[in-house]
Amino acid sequence: MSLQLILGGSGTGKSTRLYQMIVERSVQFPDEKTLLIVPEQKTMQAQKNIVMHHPRHGVMNVDVLSFERLAYRIFEELGLNQKEILEDTGKSMIIRRILTEHEEELSAFRGNIRKKGFVDEVKSMLSELLQYGVTPDILRKRSMEMGTESVLYAKLQDITVIYEAFLDRIHEKYMTTEEVPDRLCDVIEQSDMIRRVHVFLDDFTGFTPIQYRLMNRILQLAPRVVMTLNVDVSENPYQTVSMEHLFYLPKDTIFQLERICRELNGAYGRYASLKTRYDEIMAYWKQQKRRGYITPEEYQQLAEEFIGARPVKNKEDETNGKDP
Repeated sequence: MSLQLILGGSGTGKSTRLYQMIVERSVQFPDEKTLLIVPEQKTMQAQKNIVMHHPRHGVMNVDVLSFERLAYRIFEELGLNQKEILEDTGKSMIIRRILTEHEEELSAFRGNIRKKGFVDEVKSMLSELLQYGVTPDILRKRSMEMGTESVLYAKLQDITVIYEAFLDRIHEKYMTTEEVPDRLCDVIEQSDMIRRVHVFLDDFTGFTPIQYRLMNRILQLAPRVVMTLNVDVSENPYQTVSMEHLFYLPKDTIFQLERICRELNGAYGRYASLKTRYDEIMAYWKQQKRRGYITPEEYQQLAEEFIGARPVKNKEDETNGKDP
């Protein structure tokens, strides 16, 4: 397991450096595959960038994929028979039928099911629930916490009815695109391809819970993972911030990836704890030094607190041959 993060502000050359690393590896190891993962809408531009950076302006050993396309590639490698993917049009047709069949069970949404755009809103909501791994049981539990008299309770109950009916309708024959990464998590360990490729990720600001689960598997199996994240050089990338902060998403991504690394590698977990403590001590020391408050004795104390070292012998001890 190896994770490298390329951090910097917008326009500082993070992606350029990443593409240079990919091209260098492509030239150095022509018989080995390299994998670049980007969001679905960025795959074409990423392929163009790779070709532009390559000295021969063409590559055969670099695959540019999204998480969804990676799943299909591994399904094909393993020879798995997958359910038919349900596209947006099919989702809309099933949702419209469910709303009609379950109209009497709905309370908050009953008057809206025939309004223009309502089906699209429900479709978007179901996609979000699937992406973030929210089940009907979770919705039902949360609705009970609201109190039966609240409007939110009625809405959550309606959403639960629609969501359960949708899952029951599709589970035997269809699979949504949002479920593909989750299915990949269950079978990726059987893949030989992922164990041989170096994985690079670009243009992500964060991941969904299912994608973090997939990243956990990739970090376990791939020999090397390199990722770019947009964090300004003036920021401490390992310092947690509130959700209103400009760089909350990339910092939270770093925190989540570091948590995964700690779980997968006990040695890294111990190092990360020491590194965090070291950063805290050094920040305090620099602050006090700027103010002119710190003394050599205080600095020695801070050093001992971090490394647990014995105090340095003074001249008198050395003369008398005594240990402190």
